[in-house]
Amino acid sequence: MVFQLLSLDARSEISVSGGRVDMVVETGKLVYVMEFKLDNTPEEALKQINTKGYSIPWSADGRTVYKIGIVFSSQLRSISAWKYECE
Repeated sequence: MVFQLLSLDARSEISVSGGRVDMVVETGKLVYVMEFKLDNTPEEALKQINTKGYSIPWSADGRTVYKIGIVFSSQLRSISAWKYECE
């Protein structure tokens, strides 16, 4: 919702050939492909993005693609860790 208030194209649970991407936010020059995990590691989230090819639909259109793994903590009830890779 915050992304939409910022006039960014944000979509969740997007079906791709490898599965479902948790969230994609698109701007004119950038694409953010995000995978969310609960009580896990950001490396595991990035691994899922890479092994299932979640960023492939956006990698050929000339924009910079950021793959972001975000982990939520059930104890803290907030983001506990995150990590990104850039294509």
